[in-house]
Amino acid sequence: MAGSGSSDFSILNETPPRRENGRNTAANNTDDNRDDNRDDNRDGSRTPSTPRPQKRKLLEMEEEDEDDDAPSRINELPSDIKAWVRRVKLSKLRIDDLAQFGLDYKTETAEDFCPLHLYRPYAQSLLQTQLAQIGIQTTNQLREEVVPPL
Repeated sequence: MAGSGSSDFSILNETPPRRENGRNTAANNTDDNRDDNRDDNRDGSRTPSTPRPQKRKLLEMEEEDEDDDAPSRINELPSDIKAWVRRVKLSKLRIDDLAQFGLDYKTETAEDFCPLHLYRPYAQSLLQTQLAQIGIQTTNQLREEVVPPL
């Protein structure tokens, strides 16, 4: 490396300092280690246990591309699958795919309902696809933000 070390790492001087407290807060939010009397912030105030805003933001970014005027087809799903879909926050586009899967099964087999043992693997594959796309979007966003300054 030629030149002065400070110019090579000038990007590091512009980044905000790391907060070790944030990492400890995430570790303390596990179900087996909850303590409502702990102080998380430097000023002594408590931070309520809430979902991480970054994860929520990524899910919302994916849903922004979807047609928000179209009604969700979640009511077409069996109650067990419907509860799971809400719990894992499957996107509306994936919910529509899952509902269509059940409808296609009914029409092809002439049965009244699609069994849960067929819904589950398909729903899990849709969730994996959703998470992979979010990971790819995040990686691309980080490349755009970090790589050009370097």
